[in-house]
Amino acid sequence: MTMASVFPFVSPSGHAEVDAPDWSPDSWTRRPAQQQVEYPDRAALAGVVASGTARSAQISGTVLAGKTGSAQNSQDRAHDHAWFVGFAPADDPKIVVAVLIEFGGHGARAARIASQNIQSYLKVAPTQHINTEG
Repeated sequence: MTMASVFPFVSPSGHAEVDAPDWSPDSWTRRPAQQQVEYPDRAALAGVVASGTARSAQISGTVLAGKTGSAQNSQDRAHDHAWFVGFAPADDPKIVVAVLIEFGGHGARAARIASQNIQSYLKVAPTQHINTEG
């Protein structure tokens, strides 16, 4: 949630969609941004999805922007935690999603889950995903 709270600043409106505990898109609510901070360039974040580590999360007809990552796992050093934070559409964000998968490995896995949630929220047709994990 902390990573997702940074991404509203990418939106000119200063608002982002935040999911509710029941995880259904109908229950998401709008939360105002608290302060202005420096944020990553939208084009760079869109590039992560267009041709970078999150390319398996592309949405046909919609530009998704975001950042993949992994976090070391102190309990099992062989299996990192995977995460992704993204927003769409990149030029006029309507939704911000953060996904963390314990023992998930690479952030590309989390990006595909975020993409599916964004597709559902934006009511766009599902995209055929390719496996980009090595």
